[in-house]
Amino acid sequence: MKRFLLCIILLTTCEKIDDDGFRVFKINKGEHRSGTYLHNDAPYKINFLVKVTESMIYDFGGNTRDQYDVNKIYGFSDFGQIHQEASIRLGWSYYTEGEKAGELWFRWLKHTWGQHKAGDLMEVEVDEIYNVTIEQRLIHYIFTINGKEFIVDRDIEQNRRLDYIDRYYLYPYFGGQKTAPHDIKIKIKE
Repeated sequence: MKRFLLCIILLTTCEKIDDDGFRVFKINKGEHRSGTYLHNDAPYKINFLVKVTESMIYDFGGNTRDQYDVNKIYGFSDFGQIHQEASIRLGWSYYTEGEKAGELWFRWLKHTWGQHKAGDLMEVEVDEIYNVTIEQRLIHYIFTINGKEFIVDRDIEQNRRLDYIDRYYLYPYFGGQKTAPHDIKIKIKE
């Protein structure tokens, strides 16, 4: 029965592969995610390409709280816990005000002890391809984007590994509270 349900889930959540070999995750207007994807056994280091699309630009009209939520691209859970407790992800935000107004930025998002924290990584350009590595080390995560390294702290005190949960991949997700204001395409190649 479990295998049957797994097959149904996988068949109903297939993403498209474009001409350049990128998996295209489409988040429809009014949704948070493009589907449900099951992919266990995430390693301690993942490397992938991300093509930034124009659809990743959005504007909530002055609602800065929601505007600057980190929208998630890719990452993994940590410490054998569910991702809302411990995880690291590459994400993005589009700035509409202040000195970064009109800029699209890669950002990091981590969950530690069930609390999320975020920070900026670098400005990115539409239609550009970025080579990204997220690596877990003992006391930090290392993001490497097109050869440039960014270090994010990791709380090893949180290591209370549960035997029945393995590390797993985390796929594209739009928003915090708000859903996608229009169709959004995220392109990833492993």
